[in-house]
Amino acid sequence: MLNQRVIEAESLRGFFQDQWDHLQQLIDRRQQKRMRERQETGLLNHAVEILVTGTDGRLRAISHYQEQLRQSTRALLRYIEDMVAELPPPLLLTRQTLVMDPTVHSLFQDERLIEKLFHEQRILENFLEHQIEICNEVHALIHLFKTEKQVLGTAMWGEMLVSGVPQIVVCFVGHEIIDIKTNETDLRSALKTILFDSVVIHLRLETTRIRHERTDEKSRQDALDPEQNIDNPKVYLSVLQQLMASPKQLLSLNREQLTIDKMGIKISSVRENSMTSTDTIDLQELSVGNRRSRILCMVRYPLDRRSAPQQTGAE
Repeated sequence: MLNQRVIEAESLRGFFQDQWDHLQQLIDRRQQKRMRERQETGLLNHAVEILVTGTDGRLRAISHYQEQLRQSTRALLRYIEDMVAELPPPLLLTRQTLVMDPTVHSLFQDERLIEKLFHEQRILENFLEHQIEICNEVHALIHLFKTEKQVLGTAMWGEMLVSGVPQIVVCFVGHEIIDIKTNETDLRSALKTILFDSVVIHLRLETTRIRHERTDEKSRQDALDPEQNIDNPKVYLSVLQQLMASPKQLLSLNREQLTIDKMGIKISSVRENSMTSTDTIDLQELSVGNRRSRILCMVRYPLDRRSAPQQTGAE
């Protein structure tokens, strides 16, 4: 009888301990959720402040301006988050990939361009000087421009060699390193910040354009009716919210599949392609407002000279 009571008591203790552990887990999860929510709110408010500072600081004169901008700012941040997540993995820049990877070969052409890109103005060296830990490679965010030029050339049409054929030569120019990090995760995070800042700049330019395009008559009407004047912070806030209502109009990342031959000639039909060795590459084309589109790519650059393009000059 005593043994039975001991067993029952131990069973009850085990039951209550399980319930207590479960309760503790629920409390911990709830606290973690609240902490995440506070962090997210803090980050969102910080983003709103960046937006206000970058457009018109007079918005702070409006009561609860942060609350009024949170929804549109949150939507923009989520849009950017999804956009960055869709970017393909970084391209590996080595001697081998310059030959074997058609995208690397098409975008970067040769070792000299890569060397100039990373070592001109000591871009890479300046970055590494501030790194505490030794790294074997760096990750870089690069943008460049695609240009197309119409020329007359020769082409195979079936079994015939035809001259005077209109062709389009594709070139990639204006390579520029936007940021360097030691890993892909940090680089993607940096890109989110860069894109958000780019949108803020565009919004400031767009609202400035709206101000300047108002006619003299409209300006006189605005002076008589402050409720319609864009210089009124409340009106400016309304205009800003309207511009932010459609993030796709502010920022877009379009995937383009491009087929070119070894000479950079754009191939637009199966017939053109029949007798020509070609490569098909995927490009990520970034547009901010109505500014010129840029090709955006992430790259991995090994620091081992045996796999990375060699430096030239005295050492």
